[in-house]
Amino acid sequence: MLGRDGVCLMCAVAFASFAMPVTAHATIKEGRPELYENGKLVAGKENASHTFTGDIQQGYGELALETENGPEGFECVNVGFGAGWNEGSPLHAVGEILAWDASGHTPNEEHPKLSANCRPESTRAYLTDENFALSEETEGKLILAKRNLSTPWNVELTCGIREGAFQGIVKIGVPTSEFPSASKPCPAKAGEAEEEKEIEGYTKERTERKGCYKTNPAPAGCIRVTIVDPGGGGEFAFGGTLHPQSVNGVHNGLTPTHWSFEGSRSGVMQCEFPEGCTAEWTTFGEVKDIGYTSIQLIQGK
Repeated sequence: MLGRDGVCLMCAVAFASFAMPVTAHATIKEGRPELYENGKLVAGKENASHTFTGDIQQGYGELALETENGPEGFECVNVGFGAGWNEGSPLHAVGEILAWDASGHTPNEEHPKLSANCRPESTRAYLTDENFALSEETEGKLILAKRNLSTPWNVELTCGIREGAFQGIVKIGVPTSEFPSASKPCPAKAGEAEEEKEIEGYTKERTERKGCYKTNPAPAGCIRVTIVDPGGGGEFAFGGTLHPQSVNGVHNGLTPTHWSFEGSRSGVMQCEFPEGCTAEWTTFGEVKDIGYTSIQLIQGK
């Protein structure tokens, strides 16, 4: 079992932003949060260059992974980049995680050593957005087949309830066939019962095999992560959807927006490899979301 001070899964979302003047807009409470950069409403995708020539953002931070598969006490630094925009009618914030990687270890209170490798160093294990490796037979010999990237992972900012208030919830992992989804209204009130019903909905999606859980491996657009453990001679792959809370930063990117992961309350990922595995993956901790070129403040509201 990996500890809560373990892995950095997703230190990463990044938004290519295109600012436009602020006009009348919705709020999270109205069920369609929108994306802002330095207080300005980000343009819709139809107004953006296909090459995303605007500012690119990145995400980073450390998360703790709990799973029965993989090295024990695994800790790793992750970074990722992506793109974000407002889309739909009415507009709401969506995006993509385009690249994600995990390697190295930074000091923390329990494990103060700085390292170029993930912890524990002896395993030289790492996490990747590449799919798990499959071998193929060529002229009677087994050869490792080329890995394919699982990114982009689709992202939507939705309305949820945390601590008795309407909050922005980042839905990381949406099947491409269902993306972007139509915005959904918030519940009638932000009560404890409504919050628990929302959390139960994450479990129901998985147990009823919907969305990113309707196939194994998960469909394109969903999170798919592989733990590669050279020291232990194994690989473990997980897929699905996570729902961290987005807590807006203030003033500028020096006090950035962060995403808070709360274990199973933020969703559970299913094991995809080795075949027949049943382990689950839950995540704890926070990752920061900032502008890449000028440390811009990225908000959903």
